[in-house]
Amino acid sequence: LSRTMVGASLLLRVMISLATATLGELSAFSQSRLRRILGYSAVADSGYASLIGLLSTPSGNSYTDFLLNLMPAEYFILASCLSIGAAVLLLGLLEKEGVREIKDLAGVLARPNITMLMLAIPLMSVSGIPPLAGFLGKFFVIMYAGGALASLGNAGLAVAVALLFLVCSAYIF
Repeated sequence: LSRTMVGASLLLRVMISLATATLGELSAFSQSRLRRILGYSAVADSGYASLIGLLSTPSGNSYTDFLLNLMPAEYFILASCLSIGAAVLLLGLLEKEGVREIKDLAGVLARPNITMLMLAIPLMSVSGIPPLAGFLGKFFVIMYAGGALASLGNAGLAVAVALLFLVCSAYIF
């Protein structure tokens, strides 16, 4: 394939990954059911993970270099899945108390509840609060998005991803 076709193909796949992340984040922001919020957050995370995979090109010609470049993507996927999985599990415990939507949290937050305290940790990780695992995962995404396009003189993708992470933090909080 010619370089132009490869570049156009990569650009199309990057745009699809970014569209997936945008759709997931904006859909999560408009939800009121807690499980749906986390579900759409997982959709957005799949867009980010595919974005890292597309932009992490090997520095050499070896398969080992390629795998080493993909390690941040694997870290992001692991941190994201563990955080969202823990949050869904804890939401299941809260659903036994009748908490299914955001408005139902008002009464739960007024009284001390160990489940809510435990739920706060994975949610903060999903939103990227340092020093939790989600922060480092999101840092890797921004680093790859900015670094891959810096050679082209365009850091707009990194800015777009950072803004989407702000949307994620807004609906988590």
